[in-house]
Amino acid sequence: MKVLVAGGSGYLGQYLVEALSREHQVGFTYNTGGKVVESMGGSKYKVDFCTGEGLEDMVSDFGEPQVVVNCAAISQPMVCEEERERSRSVNVPTTLVNDCLLSRCEGRPFLIHLSTDHVYDGSRSFYTEADEPGPVNAYGETKKEAEDFIVSRYPNHAIFRSSIIYGRGKEVGRNLFLQWMDEALGAGEKVDFFGNEFRSPVYVMDIVKLVRIIIARIENGVTAPARVANIYNLGGPERLSRADMAKALCTHRGYGIDSVLEADRPGHVKSPLDASMDVHLLRQTFGLHPTSFKDALSEIF
Repeated sequence: MKVLVAGGSGYLGQYLVEALSREHQVGFTYNTGGKVVESMGGSKYKVDFCTGEGLEDMVSDFGEPQVVVNCAAISQPMVCEEERERSRSVNVPTTLVNDCLLSRCEGRPFLIHLSTDHVYDGSRSFYTEADEPGPVNAYGETKKEAEDFIVSRYPNHAIFRSSIIYGRGKEVGRNLFLQWMDEALGAGEKVDFFGNEFRSPVYVMDIVKLVRIIIARIENGVTAPARVANIYNLGGPERLSRADMAKALCTHRGYGIDSVLEADRPGHVKSPLDASMDVHLLRQTFGLHPTSFKDALSEIF
């Protein structure tokens, strides 16, 4: 099966390209990546989704995919606040959907789109898909706009609202939270971690497993049940603060837990205070049982 990963040089994208290339004909797009891209398998295409540059060459060479996984995004909230128009042009997949999936492929490819838990306002715990979104920052606003665009424009889709994605390290040109935390705590540094901001961090290999499940269903002529909007929460099974994650890492690695200093997140920070999610629908629909943070640490380290 032909699978296209948009944003293949990012953290999740690298994992997907590596795993899916063993079983399928995989192509991926990138706009940055340097030496990382050179070392990756699959067919590589430099595409700028802001302008569409490179899209025609990709379609002509790779042909029509059966599945497209869209990981392309500007996901750093601060960058989205400072560069709103650029972030919107990347995070809302207008070019990918209109100029590739609709114009050239006539709506046939199945689109797996990665959204975010930042679409929720953070005023409660364990959001379900039925809860009304209310993003509090530019990142969440652009990703919610992307969801609305896909739902209204491209029926052949599944959207997954992902929490913090963690796993073994990859070269992505910025610090990864788990690896930074391990380095700092392993060196015996005392570090402040927010104890009042909660997420449902998701193990990267669970997302790889989910995409494989969806592809297998498509190969067998079955996808997700038809719904008005095929939107699913994609998180781990727990509600954890960053301080909780740091303490769990210390316990697993044998670091001194007194290095973890618990602090409150400043009120001016523009992100949801509690974006923990209920993942019952994900389990029910796809048979995926997300890995606990403790069990994932045992696989990573």
